Amino acid sequence: MRRGSYTLALWEPGYLWPIPTMEPGIAYALYKGLAGDDICFAYSGAFNDGHTGRLIDLGEAVMEEAGAARNVRQRLAYVMVEAYQNIVRHRAPLPPAIALGAGRSLFMLRSRPAAQQVMAVNPVVRSEVPRLEQALSDLVGLDPAGLKQRFLQKLSQEGMSARGGAGLGLIEMARRSGNELAHRIIGLGEDHVLFQLLVEFGDRKEMADGLELCAVLHGTFCQQRLLFVHKGPQRADVNDALVQLVEHDIDGVGTRAPELKRALLGGMDVLHRLSGGRAGITVMGMRDGGAELAVGVWLDRSSADLHEAMVSEIASLDLSGITARYRRLVVGGEGPHGLELALVELARLASAPLAWHMQEEAGGVFCTLVIEV
Repeated sequence: MRRGSYTLALWEPGYLWPIPTMEPGIAYALYKGLAGDDICFAYSGAFNDGHTGRLIDLGEAVMEEAGAARNVRQRLAYVMVEAYQNIVRHRAPLPPAIALGAGRSLFMLRSRPAAQQVMAVNPVVRSEVPRLEQALSDLVGLDPAGLKQRFLQKLSQEGMSARGGAGLGLIEMARRSGNELAHRIIGLGEDHVLFQLLVEFGDRKEMADGLELCAVLHGTFCQQRLLFVHKGPQRADVNDALVQLVEHDIDGVGTRAPELKRALLGGMDVLHRLSGGRAGITVMGMRDGGAELAVGVWLDRSSADLHEAMVSEIASLDLSGITARYRRLVVGGEGPHGLELALVELARLASAPLAWHMQEEAGGVFCTLVIEV
């Protein structure tokens, strides 16, 4: 099994199409890059309208994990939906090669005990930039009363048109978050830019790297062709929301869609068994007609070696050997072989042998299971 160190890769100008497979150490690199976050969820898929309710479920779970009061949860849920809908409603159409590469949209939620951040990235027509810049500039320095007055003024002037609605959403996100909005404009050819919006809750100093991290993650999603990343404790409500989100995103990938869903469920099961519910990371990348899934967690040395041997043995089996192993485990009942059965089930779904990667540090070994489906 391969061992090594990896870092997040920032998108380079002119790069339009992602590399064909995920780097083997991407889960480790993302986990390390998000080291200070208790929970992080990032998504870059089809941005269906139907995902809105799933995002609310995710936000509720995140804030429950953070111990936030109900009114804070409601305010975060509003901002998450508004930021997501801004992408759905206002992202500019692009040629497929750019839309799937450097111009792809990204939604992100981060949480720490004292702060949360919601981030949205989407392509915008360059001619719209002055209007956006002015709308954001008009909000600087306004207190809640000033934001309310600005909302009513803009509503009376522009109504709920597409332009007016976008501006009203910015005002409400600033009011409900209790902090000024931050943003960044990134060039994307002659006619378009990437608009990066950051909405912060709580202590703004807690996650001062928000815009920078968002840019790095966007580049990583472009290069690795990722669908989503989730770092955090293994919660049933979060996993359920993620599975539903993926299920709706993979409707168009053809006959492999059921296998992709089962692989995601199986990967989550393995991660839960390895972590005992502790924080881990799940990374899913899309390929033509299929996907790659990586789940990672910190283990002690002896556990890492034990699981490496188990995965290596399963990976060495041909299809008939995997089938025989599966039948033997099923007939014998799960018992103490629950993890082994889960791995064999994944091997039956996979289009390539399971892979186990380890990165050793002073505090333990970061272990990643990679499944190609």
